[in-house]
Amino acid sequence: MALVLTAAVGTAAASAVPWKFEATQEGKSKAATINATTSKVYFVLGSSAVLNCYGGELFGNLSASSETLETDTNFPCAVSMNTCKFIFHAGEKGKGTLDIGGAKCVGISILDTNYPSGFHCKATIPAQTGLTTVTYENLATTPAKVSIAISASLKIVGEGGGLVCPKGETYGAVNGTFEAKAFNEASTQIDLSVSPLAGLYLEGGEFKGESYPLPVAGSQSKTLEFTASPGVGTVKCTTAKLSTTLSAAASLLSPVSSETSDCYMTILGVKYLTTTTMNSCSYVLKAGGTMDIACTKGGDAIEFKKYSADGSTLKCTITVAAQEGLEGVTFTNIGTGHGRGVEVGFNVKTITDTTSGTLLGCGVANGSHSNGTLTGTVPLYGVQ
Repeated sequence: MALVLTAAVGTAAASAVPWKFEATQEGKSKAATINATTSKVYFVLGSSAVLNCYGGELFGNLSASSETLETDTNFPCAVSMNTCKFIFHAGEKGKGTLDIGGAKCVGISILDTNYPSGFHCKATIPAQTGLTTVTYENLATTPAKVSIAISASLKIVGEGGGLVCPKGETYGAVNGTFEAKAFNEASTQIDLSVSPLAGLYLEGGEFKGESYPLPVAGSQSKTLEFTASPGVGTVKCTTAKLSTTLSAAASLLSPVSSETSDCYMTILGVKYLTTTTMNSCSYVLKAGGTMDIACTKGGDAIEFKKYSADGSTLKCTITVAAQEGLEGVTFTNIGTGHGRGVEVGFNVKTITDTTSGTLLGCGVANGSHSNGTLTGTVPLYGVQ
């Protein structure tokens, strides 16, 4: 209903789905061991001292898709992890964070440095969280792998000595890029990815998501058109976006709110500005093929107003009150994997509305009408 999809209800799609690490085999999530290697990682102590490690490995496990990946490490250089782990957080949109920690972590010991030549610095890297930034990239290999690029500032405690060795608490950094692989229980390499588990689909009469709560949103792909009654004109909006949140598998999506812009009616080639007010009303989309208009406050209705072409004169007011069981809605699964969604098709022909204004302004006599129509399509996806 392009014209009435303007005021957002609630906070349906305020945030994106967190990304997750996942190992898969033939498209199905699998438990896996993770191994990541690098050709070089280096620790910076203060402003000048550096420990270069030529090589290094990370080892971890995934029992299911997870927002975190906890790894043990092995660096062939003068560093002792002292039971500390690298704990990666997937974050979102390919950017995450790193923790140095673990239940028994007492801090990482830097036992020596090899740059500048001739300076031998020592320091401790204490447990700490939220180190930025870690960048993840899904590699298009077979099987799929993940690049983990660490470029993070961190706190250190230096022991001093020499001209470049820091003393006391200061800042340093850790840098390196790892290539991570996943292996199943038979030690066969399988696919590894880090991505939003944002898939939305219809199955067994229910809307389902790959994770919950799942923010859901979509913009019109075929223009939503609402006609209150023959003679009133057809309302269109340049943009129309539906949104909601799916908290668990359910036979309906509710409340479905919307945002629109640049709504208008065109009659005999003349565009008439149209404004809308949702009040407390929203939409309920039911998997069985119907929709409701629901309002949380008694007596409320969706209200839209048709103005003159220059916007100065109100021509007609149309209200759409709460109503149930409007037939003519279809749902089609589209896409694959974490990017799949549900396309909503509207071909509703029995919407009840009320017009108020002059006969010339509304194009129809004042009163209630039951032949309003809504057509168009909106593909809905989990918000990434």
